[in-house]
Amino acid sequence: MVLVHLDFLSLSIDRNDLQVAEAPHPALFCALLTEGGCTMSTLRALVVVLLTLSLIACAHYYKVTDPATGKAYYTKDVDHKGSAVEFKNAQTGSSMTLQNSEVAKIDKQAYEAGVGTVTK
Repeated sequence: MVLVHLDFLSLSIDRNDLQVAEAPHPALFCALLTEGGCTMSTLRALVVVLLTLSLIACAHYYKVTDPATGKAYYTKDVDHKGSAVEFKNAQTGSSMTLQNSEVAKIDKQAYEAGVGTVTK
């Protein structure tokens, strides 16, 4: 979890949850920009917030392989529960739990190719 608090903005960023809350005086940020009173530390903090938000917007893709069967599953979100992995199978839409699986982060092209090839 990433916590960012500025005089004009408060962010609480979690992998699955983004919360934005205004501080009591949101006009402070506008005053800093319009009156030329913006400091380098304020600009730096604003850049960090914007970069953090852009990274959260990026999707992640995973290939989950069951070593016992060799079957591969594709998903956009993985939840580790001890030695088990919970995820939503992109090919079928069903929720799955696998014990002792191999999880690999893959790119969008590999994800789309894997989801497009349904093996029975």
